[in-house]
Amino acid sequence: SQNKTMAHPKKAEALKHLKEAEKAVKTSMLKWKPDHEVASMFFDKAGTAFRLAKEPESAKQAYIKAADSHNALGSPYHAGASLENAATCCRDLKDLKGSLDMIRQASYAYRSSGKPDAAAQALEKAAKMNTKQGDLAGALELWKEVYELYHDEGKPRQCKTPLEKAIGLAMKLKLLDEVLVLLDQQAEILAEVASAGFLYQSLLGKVVVMLLREDGVAANRVYDEAIATHSGFATSTEGDCAADLLQAFDDGNAEALAEVVARQTFGFIHNDISVAARQDLKVSDGLGVASPSASSVDPVRDALFASKPAAAAAPAAPKAAQPPSGGEQPPSYDEALTDGDKPKGKPVASVEATSSADDFMAEIDRELGPADNDDSDDNDDNTNEDEDDGLGVANDPAGNEQPEESEPVAPSTAEEAVSAVVEEGSNQNDAEQGTAEVDTAEAGNDAGEGEDDDDDLC
Repeated sequence: SQNKTMAHPKKAEALKHLKEAEKAVKTSMLKWKPDHEVASMFFDKAGTAFRLAKEPESAKQAYIKAADSHNALGSPYHAGASLENAATCCRDLKDLKGSLDMIRQASYAYRSSGKPDAAAQALEKAAKMNTKQGDLAGALELWKEVYELYHDEGKPRQCKTPLEKAIGLAMKLKLLDEVLVLLDQQAEILAEVASAGFLYQSLLGKVVVMLLREDGVAANRVYDEAIATHSGFATSTEGDCAADLLQAFDDGNAEALAEVVARQTFGFIHNDISVAARQDLKVSDGLGVASPSASSVDPVRDALFASKPAAAAAPAAPKAAQPPSGGEQPPSYDEALTDGDKPKGKPVASVEATSSADDFMAEIDRELGPADNDDSDDNDDNTNEDEDDGLGVANDPAGNEQPEESEPVAPSTAEEAVSAVVEEGSNQNDAEQGTAEVDTAEAGNDAGEGEDDDDDLC
């Protein structure tokens, strides 16, 4: 009853102020222009009296009329103050939409008067009131407008708080796509005005949000872009946490995931993101929420932090032997042994490399063919020349004819052909060594005979 008694005098006072304000805006034959200066003053007084009289609807209408009078006088700042009071009345009426509309108009009026700080303060006050009343969506919109206001005014340092508030509200509302947009804006601001540590915390938070969206491929892409854009992120504690977190999801390792999110580094990122990471991040079916192919799109992280060796690549099919490129070829083993007896300037023929055993055998036959003809000529002429090819008849220095070696049989395989060539060269080396020993003995005999002749002469 006491409240009603006090309400009546305030309501009567409000009605009196409202009557004076309406009289000031009226025109007549003797009064051609409304007196907005007087009207705005009485409308504001009426609105205040109506609020005290617990008449929020009447108070709202009085404040709106006061704002119109202030605008007519060219005073947007005072108009913004009246609209801000009208927004408060809308909140008392539980008209959150109307309150938000009034606040936006007030903010615009403050900015028009060159008072951006007043506009931001009005939006912040309204955002806090909406949060307290449970209107998280309305508060989120208001904090975003505060950020845009400071960003447009070129005040990046003032953008940090509204962005953090907006990210927290978006996380509570599970608007993960909105959170990603806000985190991108936060990273841009932090890269300009803050230390690298705060920036890396924001980037780690973005990786966590991508995993909360169950998009492992996008999380790996965010990590790769962070490394490519910010060189220190890979070696930071936040970068290590991001890499280990992605690896835990790729491996489907729940224990590794719990160990990573329990690290102190996760306590430094945004609180709402940290809580969501510890409560909502889960791995399932041994693969985690990340796509099974997530690791394949992140070669940098796999190379640096892979816990398992990469699968061995399938062995490549053997390539067919290719003939050597142009130019003089190295001599064969047989020609290298007999090269000293050949005339200078004569090109040394060689067995060209072949891709099959049959071709190699044909080359061996061509090399051995002329040597066989030379042996037959040596046998027919019955000469005492010692041939280095080792295939004809050779006479030792004592004149004893050596038995003719049997004609070599063509080998059936490439290995036998190579063995035959090596054995032939060995026989020739033995023959040359024997010849050198006989020559040395003859030289000694000649020297002895010379000494005997000298003794006879004496």
